[in-house]
Amino acid sequence: MNFFACFVHARGERVPSAATAGVERFGARRELGLDRMACGAVTVLRPRCDGPGVVDVAVSGSLLAVGWMRLENRGALARRYRLTGEPVSDVALALRHYRSTGESAVRDLIGDFALVIADGRSGTALAARDAFGVRTLFTAQSGDVTVFATRAEAIAAGDDYDTDYLIEFAAGVESEAGRTAYAGVRAVPPASLMVVRGGSIEVRTYWSAAEFEPRPVRDEGAAVEEFRSRLFEAVRLCLTGDAGTWSELSGGLDSSSIVSIAQTLERRGEVAAGLGGTLTYVDSVGAGSDERVYSDSVIQTYGIRNELLVDYVPLQAASQQVPNLDLPSARCLLAARDVATCALLEAAGARVLLSGVGSDHYLVGSMFFFADWIANGQWRRALREMLRWAALGRVSFWKLAYLNAVLPLVPRAFRLRRARGVEAPPWIPATARQRLRLTERSVVAQSYAGRRGAQYAHELAFSTSAISSAIDHGIVADAVDTRYPFCHRPLVEFALALPAEVSRRPNARKWILREAMRGCLPEVIRARRWKGAFDGRIAWSLTHERHRFDALVEHSVLAELGCIEIAPLRAAIEKATTVDGEIERGQVLNALALELWLRMRTGRWDRAEQA
Repeated sequence: MNFFACFVHARGERVPSAATAGVERFGARRELGLDRMACGAVTVLRPRCDGPGVVDVAVSGSLLAVGWMRLENRGALARRYRLTGEPVSDVALALRHYRSTGESAVRDLIGDFALVIADGRSGTALAARDAFGVRTLFTAQSGDVTVFATRAEAIAAGDDYDTDYLIEFAAGVESEAGRTAYAGVRAVPPASLMVVRGGSIEVRTYWSAAEFEPRPVRDEGAAVEEFRSRLFEAVRLCLTGDAGTWSELSGGLDSSSIVSIAQTLERRGEVAAGLGGTLTYVDSVGAGSDERVYSDSVIQTYGIRNELLVDYVPLQAASQQVPNLDLPSARCLLAARDVATCALLEAAGARVLLSGVGSDHYLVGSMFFFADWIANGQWRRALREMLRWAALGRVSFWKLAYLNAVLPLVPRAFRLRRARGVEAPPWIPATARQRLRLTERSVVAQSYAGRRGAQYAHELAFSTSAISSAIDHGIVADAVDTRYPFCHRPLVEFALALPAEVSRRPNARKWILREAMRGCLPEVIRARRWKGAFDGRIAWSLTHERHRFDALVEHSVLAELGCIEIAPLRAAIEKATTVDGEIERGQVLNALALELWLRMRTGRWDRAEQA
């Protein structure tokens, strides 16, 4: 586990030992064996361990930096400060850059990081997190001491929960102000830095997807080559040069591209080694959910090792004890699969796991450009293209036009009444729905909230900002260094500036990725139109494994806390088993995962009930 806690005294005084007691107890429970390092008003606790990817500390004068970092542009920074021949850590390099440029240094750090730089003399501090939230960082107050930690539970006051956060999580709404499940513990938001000075805290955003509005492309061929170059570089930067790097391989476009690129780089001699192996989750339930015909095409093309984990179901009993997760996640429901994943990777000697998460958020592209064309007076063009898209995609023209040209342009009040899936789940108490404005803050409502004539750019930026919620911070991420090539910031920035027609075309979502992968990715994958989903397994589990879910909601912790109402939740679970229950299937998972997380933390989940 990569963990650190940094305590900063606001008045520049030595941090009292009482302030660190809770973190030390956390370390004892986790058998971490914490080391203590002090520099004036700053104290750092971190596990006693050495090796790549662990927490590092650097000191320069009265400044102390502690971080869990993987800089992807360390070469450029090292050359800038003439440190290419010295064994300088990423944290030390970041501290050197901060001393030279101040707070603006954070925007120049490209990679995955949770970083705190504190002045032991003045008691001021800066905490920063990478643009897509791959690394976690949390903060809390203890008198005059501000504490930062990579685990929220380590600085929480026992089991005192923030019930508003629990309600929002159960409703599928992103919490405001960086709240977490623990009362008094806040997350440093992705792409943000937090400045602590004189007892006050100020949060600033140093990077935003909204900065990169789509613009026309004169030469599509050149754009494809540029995208290809950046994607290859993103994968190269994630490789370790030995067999310790593995990758997920679902058979979809994203993970298959990552595996194919890694092995192509090895064949060209551009890296010492590609991947040591791949991992495929197989689900035989549901239409098109078993994708081995696609993943096998990559395996056969590149002759790489592939391990299968077959037919894991939600709430399945794990072969080993499931560790309590730091924060709730939908992945809680598949804890047994994640435990098996960790065991497999450990046996294989894997230290790094590559994931295809990320591109769905900025490469799929919505069809809101139709609404933009109409708003800008190009209604004939919009009508002509919508008719063409509907014909090629064999979908209803009226539905396509309603969702992508009408709803984005109608008044907000009408949209909130008519858009499907925008309303808050019925199991959330009505008073909480109104007080927390859950309907207005739903994902559907937020995606439609762009400025007239710029709906496409807004939805693209909003979707990209949600990458952090898709990042795995659970069991697997605790066991191995999980890396996301599609979250390489230069790649994302380039893609965000592309026009809609380069990202999405009829029957060709992620068009530029498909073009960039010509000659590298097996054609059966590059040319496929759709990908299998997990919906079939969810519906099957809710029907055939109903006793697991009934046991979970019986004597619900969430209901005891006043966060949900059981009868409407049971009705939604029933609806989720039907053909028309697509929305309910998505909604109930958050509530069930949150209930499971609370049960596990409070010791009220009898694992025998999972058998």
